[in-house]
This record gives sequence, C-alpha cells and structure tokens, in this order.
Amino acid sequence: MSPIEGLEIDDQGGVRVLAIARPEKRNCITVPVAEGILDALDEAEAREDLRVVVLTGRGGIFSAGIDLAVLMEVSKTSRMPESLSRFGQRLRAFPKPLLAAVDGLAVGMAVTILPAFDMVYASERAELTTPFSKLGLCAEYGSSVTFPRLMGRQRASEMLLGGARYDAATLERWGLVTRVFPTASFMDEVLAIARELASLPPGAVQASKRLLREGEDRTLDEALAAEADELAERFRSDEMKAAVGAFLKKR
Repeated sequence: MSPIEGLEIDDQGGVRVLAIARPEKRNCITVPVAEGILDALDEAEAREDLRVVVLTGRGGIFSAGIDLAVLMEVSKTSRMPESLSRFGQRLRAFPKPLLAAVDGLAVGMAVTILPAFDMVYASERAELTTPFSKLGLCAEYGSSVTFPRLMGRQRASEMLLGGARYDAATLERWGLVTRVFPTASFMDEVLAIARELASLPPGAVQASKRLLREGEDRTLDEALAAEADELAERFRSDEMKAAVGAFLKKR
C-alpha cells in the first residue's frame, strides 16, 4: 500500500497493526485516514499471511473521533463521505480477528465503533466519551443497538444521552471493554494476545468468529443448526486433521 498521511501500517508476522498517527490533532479521523484503514483491511483480508488486525492510536490517544472539518462539511451537505458512512459496516464484516487497543482518550465515533471489534482492550489511563447531545448530534454507527446489547439500555442511555467521560475500569464492568492493562505494558499485552490468535488455525478461528457474529441475529435453534453445519465442515478440513494430529503426538 502507498503511504497514507496520518496512518501507520506495521505488519508483524501474522499481525497487522494500524495506528492513527495524528497526535497533534488528537488522532481525529479524516477522510484519507478512513479510506486508508478500509484499504488496509481489504488487503489484510486478501493476504493469507495476515491473520489478525489491531487498530490503535499514537501519542497516548486512541482517537477524538471524526475530524471537525469533516463534520462542518457534512453540516453543509447533509452527506457523510462514503468511506465514513460504510466504516462501521466494514469493521463488522471483516472476517479475521479484529482488536481495538484503546490507549488514552476516545471520543464519539472512536467509541461507537468499538462493538464492531472482536476484542476491545484499554489502558488504565483510557477515557471514553460520546458527547453527541452536547454537539446537537445523536447515536451513530449502530450504537443505539450495540450499546444496549452490551451494557443494558439504562447504562447505554446514560452514556449516549449524557456524554460524560468514563474510565476503562467502569466500561470493563459494563461490557464495552474486554480487559484493562497497565499503561506501561499496554501494547505489549495486546500484541501478545494478537500473536497468540495469529498462531491458531485460521479457518477454525474465522469459523467461530462467523458463528458469533451471525448468532447475534439468530434464535438458539438457528444457532445450533449453523454450528452443526460449520462443525461438519471443520471435521472434513485438513486444518483440523493436522491440529488434532499434532495434539495427539504431544500426549
């Protein structure tokens, strides 16, 4: 991929790290940065050697959300740029493990996209806020559905309507954050998890991810049937036979 101003791409073995790198602008997301992230996801999906993607921000800031200049332009046209309008859907549709590494401040869009990730890790200094009401805006990126699913309607209402800042420990209890790590070792901890995921049989990992995502809109009976179909495919796969063979040799 060609270099993109404000976005760093670092491939570490089977892990691709995407880092928003505009700390002087609090890592606000511009149209080029959004397009760059989408292109990087497309490439990671196509490449067999890349098995996990991590999104983070540089300079002790995750992201302050959509750049104000973009919002001002949208206020004139009432049209969100295409890359931003499909951003959340692309994250949800990405078939490989997708991790968010939230270090420092996360605002608006940078918070409402988090349910699209498979795992959301935060540093102890992370603070998250969705100040939509203060800006005359409303819930976005599916958060009116995803937040209540994760934390219950009343907590989601407090967060989306009020716009207060929340620390990582609170949002871990509420279900938006998977786990909180010490700030000093934060990225090391996240990358260790990413590398472990990348070391696992990719077909099996992606099958479970697919079942989890599709299961959100299924009844229990539908989920059981889908799991049975997927397991039948896994039992026939060379990947499964190799993994079981390796396990038996260790016994």
